[in-house]
Amino acid sequence: MKRFPLPAVLMTLLLGACAPATDDGAAPADQVLAVVNGNTITMADVDAEIAGVPKLARPEFSGPIGRSRMLKKMIEEEILYLAAQEQGLDRDEALLRRVEDLKRQAVVQAYLDQVHEEATRVDDAEAEAFYEEHADEYRTEKMIKVRMLLTETESLARRVGEMVAEGQPFERLCGRHSSNPYVVSAQGLIPTWIRRDRAVPWIGNHPAFHEVAFELELDEISDPFQTPAGWHVIRVEDVREARQRPFEEVKKDVVGRISRERSTRGLPELLADLHEKYDVEILNEPGAKSADELFTEAQAAPDPRQRVKLYEELVERFPDFDRSLDACFMIGFIRSEELDDAASAAPWFRKVMEQAPDSDLAQSARFMLESADEEPEFEDDELPPGGTAAGEESADDTP
Repeated sequence: MKRFPLPAVLMTLLLGACAPATDDGAAPADQVLAVVNGNTITMADVDAEIAGVPKLARPEFSGPIGRSRMLKKMIEEEILYLAAQEQGLDRDEALLRRVEDLKRQAVVQAYLDQVHEEATRVDDAEAEAFYEEHADEYRTEKMIKVRMLLTETESLARRVGEMVAEGQPFERLCGRHSSNPYVVSAQGLIPTWIRRDRAVPWIGNHPAFHEVAFELELDEISDPFQTPAGWHVIRVEDVREARQRPFEEVKKDVVGRISRERSTRGLPELLADLHEKYDVEILNEPGAKSADELFTEAQAAPDPRQRVKLYEELVERFPDFDRSLDACFMIGFIRSEELDDAASAAPWFRKVMEQAPDSDLAQSARFMLESADEEPEFEDDELPPGGTAAGEESADDTP
């Protein structure tokens, strides 16, 4: 649709155009159907709008009546747009920001659609390779159709077996002598295909049933046998042998599986690559504490483990903070003196000594390391209860 602004507001509908109709009854593509304030709407414009309608809603705009409906909609949108322009809304900053946001979202979605289409495109060679690798998953197991007599007593089951041998129809006997009303109404025909070790309608999953059923040949009738559901006599009515489903039969499913797998793992990998490509650096997490706040909170925390955790977070997030080395020293001090873990404290003291070797803090760190390697010394009047000075033997140890 082309806009040619004119000073006057004019709307002229030219639905009765003189150009000859096309074979399907529609006007030629360049035929002007309407003019709104000097802006023309052609048949091509209407058809383009209809083509952009989602498929499910497109039938609403099919045929001559549908095109007229779309034309009316386009005219209404145009006059509303002109009225908005008169109010200056097309220059409103907040609205322009929304338009820009929508544009960004549309561009991003178009990019994601393009990437998704490329990533999930599967050629025949890839599909066949996947099929060969997962061939067992496309193999159908043997299935059988079974007709069953179900009774509560062995004697009745055996009597039915004899009547079948005498030539009486098995289905009639199943319907007449079974104890289960569902079996009676179906004349014994189990409604589903039976697979080995799967539940069977009316009786559940019983190994004895499957053992007998899958040993029978087509149309063969079993001897009476028992399961927790009762006594049975069964006949195999139909058989589907196990087979490998050919590639062409399952190709659509194979392609769908590959596409879904790629789609599931595709976005995280894409975002990781783009983070690296565009050099993303998160300087501050929303709501995260500042370095000063972390240091103050660590100093005030009553629990030594919590203090260590807060100091470690500070060092990790703010390595250039002017009190980062103070935090390192405090981690070592707390681990050594309060948590009695000199081994885990040592690396933190060494870090202080390496980064500020001439500082008072480094001297304190060196003292802590040296103290951890020395045996404690006591004056005679400061011996621990029951203890001796270093290097002295207890009187109890004298031979």
